[in-house]
Amino acid sequence: MFVRLGRFDVARRVWVLAGAVLVLVVSCWACSGLSGRLSYGGFMAPAAEATRAADAIRTEVGEGGADVLVTFRSKELAASRPAFREAVEDALRRAPKGTVDRATTAWSSANPLLVSLDQHATVVPILLKGDGETGRTQSYLALRDALRAPGFEVTWTGPSAIISEIVQRSQRDLVRTELMVLPLMMLLMVFVFRGVVAALLPVVTGVLATAAALAALRAVADVIEVPYVTVNLVVAIGLAAGVDAGLLIVSRFREELRAGRTPAEAVAITVDTAGRTVALSGVVMTFIAVGLAFFPLGFVRALGIGAAAGLLVGALVTVTVLPALLFCLGERVDALSPAWLRRQGGRRDGVLWGRVARAVMQKPIAYTCAVSALLLALAVPFLHTVIGFPDQRMLPAGAPARVAAERMEHDFAVSGLGTLQAIATFDHPVDRGRGHADLLTWTRNVSELPGARGCWWPGPPGTRPSSTSARTSGWRVPRRSHWYGPCARCPYPAAAVCWWAARRPSPWTPWTPSTGCCPGCSPSW
Repeated sequence: MFVRLGRFDVARRVWVLAGAVLVLVVSCWACSGLSGRLSYGGFMAPAAEATRAADAIRTEVGEGGADVLVTFRSKELAASRPAFREAVEDALRRAPKGTVDRATTAWSSANPLLVSLDQHATVVPILLKGDGETGRTQSYLALRDALRAPGFEVTWTGPSAIISEIVQRSQRDLVRTELMVLPLMMLLMVFVFRGVVAALLPVVTGVLATAAALAALRAVADVIEVPYVTVNLVVAIGLAAGVDAGLLIVSRFREELRAGRTPAEAVAITVDTAGRTVALSGVVMTFIAVGLAFFPLGFVRALGIGAAAGLLVGALVTVTVLPALLFCLGERVDALSPAWLRRQGGRRDGVLWGRVARAVMQKPIAYTCAVSALLLALAVPFLHTVIGFPDQRMLPAGAPARVAAERMEHDFAVSGLGTLQAIATFDHPVDRGRGHADLLTWTRNVSELPGARGCWWPGPPGTRPSSTSARTSGWRVPRRSHWYGPCARCPYPAAAVCWWAARRPSPWTPWTPSTGCCPGCSPSW
């Protein structure tokens, strides 16, 4: 079979090469529209419990979740000053239309945990508008460019901000790969093959495999989520598989030529030996990659489809296009090969690799045990791998989103990125009677779990006073934010239900949160 395939490559080489050019052109045309269809999501399964809880927070509760966390920090003003609040609320009012679904401030939620410990910063959790993670990330980018607060330092973190920065860095890494890795790989191939022409052939195979893989991603981008980070992995797999397979084919073809065979005979033998190995290996790896397409995570599914396309096309190109090119080149496959490099290469091949092969054959069991032990030692760190959702720790130390998250952990009593949101359904209304008692019991149990610091939940929403008489009479907003656990703002250790209610003591003072139920930090205890 493979001998006939090699003869077909020789006899129909023009058609084979023309088909390869056509596939490359079509793949490049398809890839041109890929960037506009890539997704910022794909890291959570649509039917996962966490996804359903996040949707419920967004659509039913309306509070507790956040796509981005915006920190406003002032060196001169304290958060209790009216000017501080006016600047923050004015910046939020000037947000572009269609970007913000809901913004929660320390004043609107009566939650002092949104104010820093030094009282000079506040964090605003924002739910963004948009269809899916991609739409919300686009809203975040528009909001980040437009939101300004003169005299304030504004920093961004949160899921959308972190994912956006990861994607931007992955895009830069992809460009760096194309500009740096390909030339370095070419240089390495020149030293391996001791010639420029022979070194170019495996790269051609890798480029064709990568183009086909990206075209496959473009074909499925309208059906499934294809995250930006998947493109980097698919490009790496396509190049590696194509170059690796091309190395075997080109090396075997040159060996057959040195043995005195004609180019046609060398192609037939090469396809029948090295080509058979490459084809079977590519088919097996393709089936393994196809298995990833059945995972519920979007980025794993897209990776499986792209990798399967790259591996399969790489194997096909290796046993069709590459042999046709080799026959056309013939003895010229060693062209542009300096004599000094050929002589040094011959000595290395005869001394170094021959000595290694003879040593392994003399003591196969010893070398097998030694190499196996080395591989096991290299795999030991994987036992300590913790797999989780992408967060700020994936970013380098100086990344803005990571810096903002670390400052939040240091400056605030409770970090927004260190919290978990949970949806609990009760049989009775939770704002009174039995339902409220059930809620307290549930929060007590949650706060006593290992590693839990406390449990916070918003109270029933109130309405701002609308009449002048209500404003001037010190009307109290019927809204409470509850915290069960040790006080989040002072070292007071006793577990208690702390609540904060927005008050207006007089017509001349602004609406500010005041604390209660904590002897450590509340003057009203």
